[in-house]
Amino acid sequence: MIALLFLLSVASADDNVVFVPSGGTVTAQVPSYLLPDPMFSKCLSDSQALRDIARPGIEQCQSVCSAALASAQTALSTCREQFDLDEDRIADLLGNVAGLEAQVAKVRYQRNVAWAIAGSLIAGSATAMILANNSK
Repeated sequence: MIALLFLLSVASADDNVVFVPSGGTVTAQVPSYLLPDPMFSKCLSDSQALRDIARPGIEQCQSVCSAALASAQTALSTCREQFDLDEDRIADLLGNVAGLEAQVAKVRYQRNVAWAIAGSLIAGSATAMILANNSK
């Protein structure tokens, strides 16, 4: 257990590795560990073995991620094209709506004129009928 904690703490150390020759001295500026040469060699060989063991999994992850990235980029391209198409359609529809609103205003005006003419004809007919009945 202690060896595992020791190796984990070594793995999380910075990349600032200082090699001290056998029998030499060094003053540490930050919390650090000194490994005897056999332990350092074992850690180095273990890390290289771990790299070789993990390589197939990493390559598989890279291929899966590359495929997912390609799929996402295709979907993004499709969405971008659809947004451009929708933007053009919206602009066309806004133009059509403006034209239809102008036609609605024109038709309402014509309706009001028609009601005014019909109303005046009815009023004129009623007046003529009243005058015709009163003149007898």
